Amino acid sequence: MTDAPYKTDDRCMLRQGYYRSFGWWVFGHFMRHKALFIGGYILLVISTLLQVQVPLYLRQFFDVALGEGKEAIIGTAVVILFLLAVNLGIGIAGTGLNTWLTERMVSNVQNEFFNAIHQKSMKFYDSARTGELLSLATSDSRNLSWMASSIRMLSMAVITTISLAIAMQAMDSRLLLVFLLFVPFIAWSIYAYSGKLARVSVQRQEVFAQWQATLQENLVGIRVLRTLSNRHREFEKYKQDLGAVRKVLIARGTISARYYSSLLIYGAMGASFVVGSIFVYQGTMTVGTLVGFNSLILLVLNVNEFIRVSIFLGSMGFAGGRRVYEVLMEQQSLDDGIFPMQGRLAGHVRFDHVTFRYDQDGRDVIKQVDLTIEPDQTVAIVGHTGAGKTTLIKLLQRLYDPVGGRVLVDAHDIRTYPIEMYRKQVGIIEQDTFIFSATIKENILYGIDDGVGMGDLPGVRDRGGVRDIGKAGAGGSLVGPSSLAYPDLHETVIAAAKAARIHEFITTLPDGYDTMVGERGITLSGGQKQRIAIARALVINPPILVMDDSTSAVDARTEARIQAALKNLMTERTTIIITHRLSTIRNADLVVLMDGGEVRDVGTHEELHARQPDYASIFSQFEDLPVIPDLASGASKKHVGDVPGGGGGHDVSGGGDGNGNDVNNNMNNGNNGVDN
Repeated sequence: MTDAPYKTDDRCMLRQGYYRSFGWWVFGHFMRHKALFIGGYILLVISTLLQVQVPLYLRQFFDVALGEGKEAIIGTAVVILFLLAVNLGIGIAGTGLNTWLTERMVSNVQNEFFNAIHQKSMKFYDSARTGELLSLATSDSRNLSWMASSIRMLSMAVITTISLAIAMQAMDSRLLLVFLLFVPFIAWSIYAYSGKLARVSVQRQEVFAQWQATLQENLVGIRVLRTLSNRHREFEKYKQDLGAVRKVLIARGTISARYYSSLLIYGAMGASFVVGSIFVYQGTMTVGTLVGFNSLILLVLNVNEFIRVSIFLGSMGFAGGRRVYEVLMEQQSLDDGIFPMQGRLAGHVRFDHVTFRYDQDGRDVIKQVDLTIEPDQTVAIVGHTGAGKTTLIKLLQRLYDPVGGRVLVDAHDIRTYPIEMYRKQVGIIEQDTFIFSATIKENILYGIDDGVGMGDLPGVRDRGGVRDIGKAGAGGSLVGPSSLAYPDLHETVIAAAKAARIHEFITTLPDGYDTMVGERGITLSGGQKQRIAIARALVINPPILVMDDSTSAVDARTEARIQAALKNLMTERTTIIITHRLSTIRNADLVVLMDGGEVRDVGTHEELHARQPDYASIFSQFEDLPVIPDLASGASKKHVGDVPGGGGGHDVSGGGDGNGNDVNNNMNNGNNGVDN
């Protein structure tokens, strides 16, 4: 089993064998906090021993103290009260330790789960539902705290039972035999209760996850639902899921109400009292012994309650924890490489007879692809829907591993690189841009390591006090607030926004770059979101840049400005573009035509146009389009429309040229920009 999903503490657990089974995994998390775990059990043992002492002193109170006078009565009563007070204090301390232990344990499990799902391959997400994963990360992992409390209560029940058995034997073995007659029936009642409750608890977690998944899906897709007027159908589905939750909870409550062991214990107490009274009448037993023994049986009632609660909580904790453990152990994590990456990649990409299928028994969606891309080349990949363009890029990002062949970057199989380090050097601007619920500045800076100023990244050049987004090192994980304290980062954000032609729009907002955008950037248009994504990629400066139809949601004028701003920057990196934009294809160094998961042909636009009839027919309709001004150079060029099958939205924001007319001054202080 790969250890890829685990961080430092979890790797230690792995080496010690705590992942061999669910029980060992739970125990391993307890052992990560040995002091709290052992301290809690020491207090538990002391508390149990003190509890058993109280009935013994009650016997002494009735048999001895009552006959010896006032001082003996007061002295015995003081001892009993002292034992009860100390036991109360120890109980409070034990509960506190248990709370610390369970909360730290749950926090560790939630961190482990979060880290693990980030390490899963995309095959895992192809079948996983977001709502179910949310349920696992929140309620299921939280239920492990109940399991920890259940284990504590069950341990207390076991220790108390052993202590009570010894005390009963010492007090009167005859009454102990009477009580033991009821034990098999009590044990059977507990066993039947636990089995039924465990089964319904598993069902409870499953229906809760389904209900939460339905709710989450409706919240995310609320605009589509309203557009299609499907509210009533979704409401019926929601009611059905909620009804399943209600039925399971009713069944669980019914089972809990049928916990008969308490009645059996009361029966044992009554039988012991009757038999003991006969012995007292015969003079073979003292009243103190009878009272003390029945006090011990009252403690058995406490034990029974501990068992009932521990089963109730433990069944939910077990069901939730088991579901979390099963996801952690699913063999759908990508193996992490160990080959050291020395600085920035050159960007040489090669697909070496690559074959891939999404399902083990499904059809090949990529078939023996053999393709080489040189460093700093701009390559356009074109083809009809379903040709395999996006899948090929996913293999380059290492979201999936090929089932045959290799993907090599700088002559090394990308599976040998550490995943996180490698992905930092492959930037992606997708057609469906994801914007986080944060400020615009934070969204642009996503991908820069927390606390790293651009001056700390290799390759950033300072020209006259203005940072140049040149060939910088790749960024890292999500940016945190501490990164925003670097003034050079703010200058870099502005420069990137100007290059992406979004700066002018941002300055019109009340809070500028500190403006909060809604969840998934709902307050922004499609063009604005994609230009923020382009600015994000400029800040990260990866040596390999992938653009998946990333200008499909902008109008022709805005696209022309973006292309002008990016023209020189794209020459400093390997750029792979999935596009149906004629202007982009013409400017590419190489065009790859894909069809049915295979590379049909490779060449320039002119070469493919000349020798591939299918390729020529795709673009022939654009040959006679009207001419519009070239915003980068002032010259005229044909209108750059969309090839059928591509994107093509309209940017309601307008756009403008970003901030002024000179990209040189914005980005490089007059050295490397795009000429007017």
